[in-house]
Amino acid sequence: MSTANRFPDHLRALQLQLHRVRAQYQNLCRELPWAVEPTVGRTYERQLMGSVTQTVTFADSPGYTPEQITLERQLRHRLVRLSAALITHPWWATLPTGEQVDARAALQQLHPTEPDDGQSIVDEAA
Repeated sequence: MSTANRFPDHLRALQLQLHRVRAQYQNLCRELPWAVEPTVGRTYERQLMGSVTQTVTFADSPGYTPEQITLERQLRHRLVRLSAALITHPWWATLPTGEQVDARAALQQLHPTEPDDGQSIVDEAA
């Protein structure tokens, strides 16, 4: 029997919630300004190979809004809590030591098969 079929429902739910929260966090980070505090932009030359240089320019950063700061902290906190709940789940102790790495890798490959409302049994872990 494959390891993926043996995962407890709670562990599967934790992993799927981690996937969703990580995606939300990555999307937020793509939209955030490059600096947390308002910062003046700058330009500098970067040496690549030999005599090849590249000009890198950062525009002025308006900084994060208070809402962005709060949301970033909340999502990062949930990522840490979900990750901790996953790696310390008691089910891992039931596996032989040699199978744990493969089982963790298999669990990470789980993807949601149907959308849900974002609420699940893992909310207590987050």
